[in-house]
Amino acid sequence: MLRIGICDDIREEVEKQEKQVRQITYQIGIRADIRKCYSGMDLLMEIELSGQFDIILLDIELGGMNGIETAKILREKDKNVKIIYVTSYAEYVHYAFAVHAFAYLLKPVSQEQVKAQLQ
Repeated sequence: MLRIGICDDIREEVEKQEKQVRQITYQIGIRADIRKCYSGMDLLMEIELSGQFDIILLDIELGGMNGIETAKILREKDKNVKIIYVTSYAEYVHYAFAVHAFAYLLKPVSQEQVKAQLQ
């Protein structure tokens, strides 16, 4: 089972991404445990409570701690998690390299873009 975290401070965006991920994992025959978080702190707490993720879809601009700061803390605890930034901000792409992001997708993302990263 693949553990996937989705973190964005916009609830509608989280719901949209969850729907995409559920459809994709079903199509490619992968069982997924998907957890939704609405801030960097929520994501870190979810990891403390339920364990590490295999993949995290993470926004950059979050209320409070941003996605880059969140990823720095994540990397201290887990070097293997695949961080996929899903954001509206192209100007942060160079910061993503510092936390060894797996991918950087600009919103709006298509199902094909997400599928390519999950595969």
